[in-house]
Amino acid sequence: MPEGPSIIILKEKLKPFKGKKVLDANGYAKGFDAGMLIGKTLKDIKTWGKHTLLVFPKFAVRVHMMLFGSYYINSSPKERFAAHAIC
Repeated sequence: MPEGPSIIILKEKLKPFKGKKVLDANGYAKGFDAGMLIGKTLKDIKTWGKHTLLVFPKFAVRVHMMLFGSYYINSSPKERFAAHAIC
């Protein structure tokens, strides 16, 4: 289960994207259209307990890694497949 340090590491990895526009987004969350992030500017990244908040101008996205959370930043589908194949 991701704990505090894992969430802080994620925040650090996301820092370079602060102030940048989202070019692509996807995920597996039911009921969430990741496409709504495309073209939006990431204003801030906050953490709260086991949650990461991606703050945009008119809304925020709450990310909870659950028990087996994983993320890929700036990776191609081929790289993501290779990472799963190794696990």
